[in-house]
Amino acid sequence: MPVQDECLARCDEFEQLLNEADEKWRLLQVRLEEAEENFLEDKLDSLKKWFGLDEAELMNYNVGSLRHSIRDRLQRIIVGPLSEKMNQRVGVVLSEEQEAGSTDNTPVKTNLIEDLHLPALLRKANLIEDLLKYWEIRVKPLVGEAKSDVEKLQKKIRKTEKDETKQGVIALNGDTKKVAALKRQRPAIWESTQTVLEKLMTPMKRVQTFFSDEMAQESVDCLIGSVPAIVSRAICDYYFQRCTIDLDQLENWWKNTKQTLQGKANIWEKLKEQEPRLLRNVEKGLEDLCSGRHRYNMYATFGGSEIEVLRELSSQKLEESVTLLANVVSEMHKRLRMIRDSALWRIIDSAQGIHKELKAEAANVEAWPTVGVEEGVLALAEAIGCPTEEASPSQASGLAMGEEDLCDAALTVMGRLEKLVGLSMDIKEYFEKLVPSGSAGVSAVMDAVVVKVSEVKEELLCLLDDPSPVSLRIWLEQWAAISEADRGQQIETIMTALPLKKDNELPTETRKVRRRWLALLRGVQVLLSQEAIRVWAITPLGEAQPGSPASWKPPSEAEAGPVQEVDAEDLILEGTPPSPRGVLLAPPGGGLPYRPPERQSLLGDEGRVDQGVAGVPMANQSLRPETPSTTCEDAAEMRPDNSGSRPATPGKFVDGAYVSLRPNSASMRLPPISTVTPIAPSSLAKPKKAS
Repeated sequence: MPVQDECLARCDEFEQLLNEADEKWRLLQVRLEEAEENFLEDKLDSLKKWFGLDEAELMNYNVGSLRHSIRDRLQRIIVGPLSEKMNQRVGVVLSEEQEAGSTDNTPVKTNLIEDLHLPALLRKANLIEDLLKYWEIRVKPLVGEAKSDVEKLQKKIRKTEKDETKQGVIALNGDTKKVAALKRQRPAIWESTQTVLEKLMTPMKRVQTFFSDEMAQESVDCLIGSVPAIVSRAICDYYFQRCTIDLDQLENWWKNTKQTLQGKANIWEKLKEQEPRLLRNVEKGLEDLCSGRHRYNMYATFGGSEIEVLRELSSQKLEESVTLLANVVSEMHKRLRMIRDSALWRIIDSAQGIHKELKAEAANVEAWPTVGVEEGVLALAEAIGCPTEEASPSQASGLAMGEEDLCDAALTVMGRLEKLVGLSMDIKEYFEKLVPSGSAGVSAVMDAVVVKVSEVKEELLCLLDDPSPVSLRIWLEQWAAISEADRGQQIETIMTALPLKKDNELPTETRKVRRRWLALLRGVQVLLSQEAIRVWAITPLGEAQPGSPASWKPPSEAEAGPVQEVDAEDLILEGTPPSPRGVLLAPPGGGLPYRPPERQSLLGDEGRVDQGVAGVPMANQSLRPETPSTTCEDAAEMRPDNSGSRPATPGKFVDGAYVSLRPNSASMRLPPISTVTPIAPSSLAKPKKAS
């Protein structure tokens, strides 16, 4: 057969083979999409019942969406491995030039497309498309060029024959020398085309063999039959991943919130009394969700990998496996919503209500009796500089000191007494401003304290002049006499009768300032009435007695009582229960994510929709049920007759997204926690029958 005819026949054969292979490959993808569409359409009602799935979500192909996750799983388990097999069997060949140059027995492998010098920009999708593009870019132009050269040569031959005939040059046998020489150029024209076609011979045979073995009708039917298992697993994995993220967030939030509430002993105890069942349900619900997470891993044995798909194809228990797995995910999905959107918010509302009650109870009492002895003494120690740490055992008292040490101690005590005089005058001035008409008694006592302490301070000069134990004993007796300034517990009687406002009637800052001055006054009262405190105030001149405040510690929050515990304006918890977040999946490898053309609605009556292009959000925004304690609008704004001071707000922003409010949402109550476990339909794994 002439070279030209052989090359043309081989070109037709190769082109037909590539077109048939490309058609089979595209037909596989079309059948996969049809099987996916049919399965989702058939099971749409079940998916809505199980996961609250919206039909619009199935038309969203953006990265991170449910449909993208399904399509990515099909590509990864069916199309990807099949394309990889084709690349291994067809796309990697041995180059003759490299084999000849190899010095060892290791075969040198090189990519066919690189061997054929296909531009890198054209290497996309799969090997068949690459070969077709190479055929269109390299082979067909080469064949066309060869045909054109042959036609030009043929014209030249005819012209030469015509010219020689006119000149009378006639060959006795066959062609003339010029014509024969021209005809011998024909094989050279097809030489480059023949070389390329011979190089394609082996790959084309491998393509034919591959499609005969791997893309036979029976094999393709098996792959299409695995679509329900893969899609079911992809849907379950998608919602399970979202549930796992939500569960981790809720566990962390509840752990920190519970720790905060337990730190408020009164609030936690009352909360356990008022909402015992609710707390048990939350703890039990989180425990069941963790158990469901482990059960999911036990049941997830189908449709997740190529091996699992091959194993399930020969198994009759696929329907049962899908049912078990979907039951676990559906239960987790619904339980998370109940805990996040109902139970935790009710706990927050109850805790805040208890906090307000305790704060009101603590603030609705007389202020003076709530100031304790320790609080007053420690406030006094901070004001005049008394020691609040136990003295070293080796530190001597005034009677055992030398003259120089005794003088130093006397100077230290003199500084404290000066501060005590100033403090007494400040207390008098504060109460005269606080209660102008009833502060005479407090002023009189503070004046007496100033006089007594000033006298004792002057006597310290005598001790400095004669630093001896005798002089110290005389001064200690004079110091003990300052108790006469509060003879008959005058301060307690005066403060009990003083008309002070209750804490709940004062602003927060004013209440805190008043409590500080009450604590200082309590400290002065204890100093005047208790000998151990008086001795402690002049250490080291006096020897500390048992029960000295030097070993006292500031009261902790748990020991401070209800007034300190609810002193804050609001109970501060760690944010609010976290809202569910969309699961953002990584784009599939090997190129851009799949973006389908405009498609019809699954139910066929919603018109043409392409929500991937329209930019539908990738995740649902689950909101807390609107209750009076969480809605951002006032009650007047939410009245049906719009009689409030401002017009009713049509919606609000939640997590950055605008949400329309439901009618009469301000009057809705939170639903009770349901313990009913959803029962999954048993037909999820059944593919739709072909019509």
